[in-house]
Amino acid sequence: MLNHIHQWTRPLKRSWIHFQKMLGFWLYGTFLAFPELKRIEEENSRQVSFSKRRSGLMRKASELSVLCDVDIGLFIFSGRGRIHEFRSGDSSGNGFSSMGNPLIQAVIKLEKKRADRKLKELTEKAAMLIQLGVFLSSLQAGS
Repeated sequence: MLNHIHQWTRPLKRSWIHFQKMLGFWLYGTFLAFPELKRIEEENSRQVSFSKRRSGLMRKASELSVLCDVDIGLFIFSGRGRIHEFRSGDSSGNGFSSMGNPLIQAVIKLEKKRADRKLKELTEKAAMLIQLGVFLSSLQAGS
């Protein structure tokens, strides 16, 4: 009698396992997938996220340096214009010991040029908006 019941439950057991696997794939694809990467609009949340991810990136660079016995240099240019540096051989752990290095100076120079171009572009846009505001106010005064 037990053998007869076992023959009936074996296909059910297989289908239940198959159902669980399919449910797992569906749950993973629906609920556990990574969100779309896009810019964080709120400035405070963006700064907190940047700070946490920056420290995590530096920690991972340090781990990679230790595990693989390699030298790692890392520059991070923040949205506020600050330069965050990491070098695996630096004993202080908070930057490059020799800022006189020509490569470092070249990178800093390029970043300053990029920031100057961005500032010029924003200044031009601000001037255009001021002119537009003056024009709109003259139209309102005329009507």
